Amino acid sequence: MTAQMESGDPAWERSLAQARASVGRLPAAEQTVAEVRLLVLDNRVAILRGDLRAARCAIGEALFLVDDEDPGNAQMRFHLLGALLGTHLHAEDLTAASGVLGLMREAGWDDPLADAMLRLREADLALRQHDYRLAQATYAEAVDLLRRDPTQGELLGSALVSLATAHSFAGDADAAERTAAQARGLASTRAEDLAGLHEVDINVARIRGDVEEMRRLYAEYQQFAAERGSGLRTDLTLEAAAGTALEAQAAGDHVGAAHLYRELARQQSTPANEALSLMRAAAATWDSGDHRAAFALLDDAAALLRGDSYLTLRASLEVYRAQFLMQLPQLYIPMVQALLPRVQAAAIVLRHLSFQVDTAPARREFALHWATEAVEVSCHLAFEIGDNRGVADMIELVAATPAVRVAGPSLLISAPPRTRGLDEAYGIAAAEYGVLILED
Repeated sequence: MTAQMESGDPAWERSLAQARASVGRLPAAEQTVAEVRLLVLDNRVAILRGDLRAARCAIGEALFLVDDEDPGNAQMRFHLLGALLGTHLHAEDLTAASGVLGLMREAGWDDPLADAMLRLREADLALRQHDYRLAQATYAEAVDLLRRDPTQGELLGSALVSLATAHSFAGDADAAERTAAQARGLASTRAEDLAGLHEVDINVARIRGDVEEMRRLYAEYQQFAAERGSGLRTDLTLEAAAGTALEAQAAGDHVGAAHLYRELARQQSTPANEALSLMRAAAATWDSGDHRAAFALLDDAAALLRGDSYLTLRASLEVYRAQFLMQLPQLYIPMVQALLPRVQAAAIVLRHLSFQVDTAPARREFALHWATEAVEVSCHLAFEIGDNRGVADMIELVAATPAVRVAGPSLLISAPPRTRGLDEAYGIAAAEYGVLILED
């Protein structure tokens, strides 16, 4: 049945119905395990369809059926907790995910595979918390553990896809590319892993600014999603569909592209994915000439990006807003004065995140992809309103010497301490992004 789901074979629905009907005919001693397995499948189906409430309910019910006091159930409970944690991550509920991670650590399943799976879940959470350095290191630990067990090739492939994803999120295109190449020989069946590889490739092209390559890769991703059909998560299918809007933009049909992005936003099941689609719609809407609607779409996206939402998205939204403002035929000084510290805060956050990768080339790549525009826009806005101090403060931020500390035989490079000036921006970074940068 799982293989049918992965391949997109619609027969999986009939197989699931048949399995559900047969549970009542099993001996009483086997019914509980069968019911748990069905609930795990229900969780999977709900995630595929984007119904995260139903997904959480299914796995919660499965956990309720498992006797916590029976040591023989430790492995089953561990796997169920892992599924629950993954469901919380899909729902962007990082607080609940952190709580479940603690339960996994106490589950009592003493096995090398448990260690590897725990590392994977720790890394998943770190990635969602934007701690890219920790995510990369912890995924790498899981990969090392799984390499020792030749029976875990498929899980190793999944771990490598996750590691490649973490590299791409951190802006390290070269490492993402190398790791994805290792994963391709192992991630040959799981739809989610194969989709992950498509997204890593797209992220690498995006980091390198290769729009034509992005268009080609999105076309491949769309074809893959069409082949997998109902066997692919809704959010992955929708991301693949973004390629159609990208093609419309490339053809100059900005109104059509904006409409497609808005439709994708409407279908998303998580705030971050909806916000990303709205931001893309805003860019296309701006290019169509409807500036008022573009700002409104950014406002709608901002309303979704609260709490645990992606830091890079939230910072990028401020950069979008500033770029739009700069292109208006008349500069509104009060608007610039209100927006400037927010864009400066975005630059601070993005520069801080760039130091969560270990190599200088990767830091430069992340900064070029994410932080450079924020810095340039901040300087431009400050210059336009005669805020020379603001320009100088941004230059000092960029020129600040990174912090260096000794860790065993290695030197760790981390973000520079707080620079002079930019008090309001640093306050916004701490209060709204949770990025607190202390003075040296």
